[in-house]
Amino acid sequence: MNIEARPLGIKERRSEGKWILHQIEMSRRVIKSPEYFYQHTTPEQEERWDKRDYSYLWERVAKLEHISVPKSIKTFFGKVEFIRDEMHFKEFCTIKFDPSEQRYQDFKDHLVKYKALHKERKKAFKKLNSLSPKEVEALKTKTANIPLQLIDFPTGKLISLPADY
Repeated sequence: MNIEARPLGIKERRSEGKWILHQIEMSRRVIKSPEYFYQHTTPEQEERWDKRDYSYLWERVAKLEHISVPKSIKTFFGKVEFIRDEMHFKEFCTIKFDPSEQRYQDFKDHLVKYKALHKERKKAFKKLNSLSPKEVEALKTKTANIPLQLIDFPTGKLISLPADY
């Protein structure tokens, strides 16, 4: 059975376009708000994030996916979140649709400038990797009075966590 590759309808283009723009915005988080990775965690929160098996799992994932974390990110929370962000970006870049759905891929490729986005993220990584202790402190003060927050990737919103999480 041969499926005809017809152009996307208005509703399809609108919903697909919203999804793609959301993914682009999520991919720019490391560029626009790097302070997210330097959030203050309470000792109890850091202890929860630093379980040995969990730590090993994330280190292993980072090795398999060839992800390195900037040296200036010291907390386990920041490292895990940086790895999650990088994995989300890689997944967004490599999503392929069925051959019968090539029109979606063409639409996506038309909207996203992958090379430019990748270069921006690389620049942000280099910058984070070479931050001085004063610059790290400046990033930490941006989130000093805010409870720990996590990114909810499907919605793109930050979720505040209770202090005992």
